[in-house]
Amino acid sequence: MKFYSVLLSLLIFNLCFSQADLPEEMESTVENQETTIVAILKPGGNIGFNYLNLFTRYVALKNYSNTDTTIIKKILIKKPSHLSHQNIIMQIGGPPILRTHNLLLLPGDSVVLKQKEDGTFMVQYSSGFSNFIDRIVEIPGSFISFDKKQLQKSLESIGIEKTIQNIEATFRKNENVIKNLNLSAKYANGLRAFNKNIKYTELSHLLSANTPISPKVADSLYDIILKHNKDLGLSDAPSNLSIAKEVVFYNVRKKTKTAPKDFWADIFKVDTQMRQSAYYKQYLISCVAGTFANDYKTMNEVNGKLRAVRAQNIFFDTLYQLTSILLGTSTDFKKAKENLKAFNNGNFSFLLENSEKSANHEMKNINVLPAVNLYDFSGKKFDFKNMVMDKKYKLTIVDFWASWCIPCIGQFPYLKKIEKQLKNKPINFVTISIDNEADTDKWITVSKKSNIFSTPHQYRLENFKTSPLTKLLGLGQLPRFVVIDAKGKVVNDDFYRPSDPIFELELLKYLN
Repeated sequence: MKFYSVLLSLLIFNLCFSQADLPEEMESTVENQETTIVAILKPGGNIGFNYLNLFTRYVALKNYSNTDTTIIKKILIKKPSHLSHQNIIMQIGGPPILRTHNLLLLPGDSVVLKQKEDGTFMVQYSSGFSNFIDRIVEIPGSFISFDKKQLQKSLESIGIEKTIQNIEATFRKNENVIKNLNLSAKYANGLRAFNKNIKYTELSHLLSANTPISPKVADSLYDIILKHNKDLGLSDAPSNLSIAKEVVFYNVRKKTKTAPKDFWADIFKVDTQMRQSAYYKQYLISCVAGTFANDYKTMNEVNGKLRAVRAQNIFFDTLYQLTSILLGTSTDFKKAKENLKAFNNGNFSFLLENSEKSANHEMKNINVLPAVNLYDFSGKKFDFKNMVMDKKYKLTIVDFWASWCIPCIGQFPYLKKIEKQLKNKPINFVTISIDNEADTDKWITVSKKSNIFSTPHQYRLENFKTSPLTKLLGLGQLPRFVVIDAKGKVVNDDFYRPSDPIFELELLKYLN
């Protein structure tokens, strides 16, 4: 036992102090720079990446046409940024394979990706790293997709000491690979920063393990990660949030002696040291940002929790004021955006500027629209408002599609099935094509092939590009499902797709 303790102490010491620090120039504050991602996609092809750490974001490149198409996206980054994509490749006669594609982009980089026949991607051109980063250095599967059960099995099989040794061995192996690559100092340093991120992500997972780890070892791991916040600030990655979460909740468990139960109550119970750490502040900001983007319905609750503790800490008061401004997006989005820009030197402006469409929670109402013309297959004209405000229904679900949109066509079987299941409910199903008048024949042909030609409420929108309906709803991508109540209120302008298992359940929630 004494030998084990000594060996583990040496290992912990090695983890903490044996590596060379990154150069000071990596720490300098720089402005966001435009970085370009280009994807050559097959018909219906798409690739999406999670990226950044403070507020995990998503960049999607999709091809809605029926030919190979080049799609371009630009993002703003200020430090080496890890972007991760996962997709499942179906095999004939074999099990599906999970494939990952990991990019490490530096500010100003450009990368061109090409989709191959099997659905995977290759790097056709890059101004930075010539390949996906997981083809250059070793990235453990648990870094991309953490499996707590798998960690438990590993700890039970080889123990904590060997697990930590393996993490360090991977780190060292990657360091040697980076050293032997013919990279400029800028890219070598960026890769080293990412390698550290891998290491501390893996170590942070150990803090959440159910298998008992001695308090001394757990505390040592906690101290190591806490002290290396500076290293983690050198690169951006979605995993940074995972590290911050494990560190914060380890502190909560130590303080309360119990597992966290009520997130927005327990999160304020950390000790003084944790409250002052960058980990804690970044994690709480990300939680507020995530709630605003993904679960706006609970923003009032979060605001109330912060109101109760705002006097305890200047940072808590800042978050309270932030949530109060964000709540204003449901009544006057333009004013909320101005208030956020003026608040806290504009540090939180990205919450509205980078995702304006999804951030605008101001209720839309089709009653404000002038006449919007729709046409059926015979060319007969209808008014949009009359079609979706039929007094026989409490809700209308509108499916916007186009004859050239392969993903749209793929949703029809799911939509027809749900419409049949809900035929006795006061829900109106309306399908609207955005094809222009010259493509009317294509719209009719595809409708017949898709077995929706005889389905009621099939229309084509007049002048999609200039239509006031397009502007009101922000119809920028397809397929798009919109839920409207009987009074003309747009209760959800970007609803789930029918293929999503929760589509029907969420639709019934609006009905009730």
